This record gives sequence, C-alpha cells and structure tokens, in this order.
Amino acid sequence: MYEQVFGPYEQIYAIDPVSCYLMITYLLSNLVRYRPVEWIRLIEGRDKEYPKVDWILKPLLEIAATGYPAFILEEFRKYSSYYDF
Repeated sequence: MYEQVFGPYEQIYAIDPVSCYLMITYLLSNLVRYRPVEWIRLIEGRDKEYPKVDWILKPLLEIAATGYPAFILEEFRKYSSYYDF
C-alpha cells in the first residue's frame, strides 16, 4: 500500500508488524473520535486538502480482524512452553 501512495522507497528501519498494526489503528481511532470532520472529509473525498482514503479501510480492517490475531497467536506459540494452542 505504501508504494501505491508514495512510490518506491528504501527501507532503512524495520518495524515489526505488531507495532505497525497498533500504530495505524491508534491513529485512525483518534482521528475518528477527536476529529470527526476531518475523518468525514477523508472518507468522502470532498475536499482537495484531504485525499480520499476509503480504499485503504477494507484491507486495514481485514488485517485488524484476521491478520493481527493470527500474528499474536503465532507469537504465543513461539514462546509458550506451558500451553498447546
């Protein structure tokens, strides 16, 4: 998704997927809760200052609903010696 929006990039720092998921969901939840006008502008794409971002929501919600829990479960499996998930 990043390359579609910003173009090719050179990765200098690596951020683990858990941190990315938490950061994205935290930022979006703050935007929805504390800046509803800007959120509506982003969803509807009415304003030239705010690009339309509705295309990114479905993949993010799918990751939040399936990918993130699967990643956490895999982390538990890696480090768990007491439980057999």
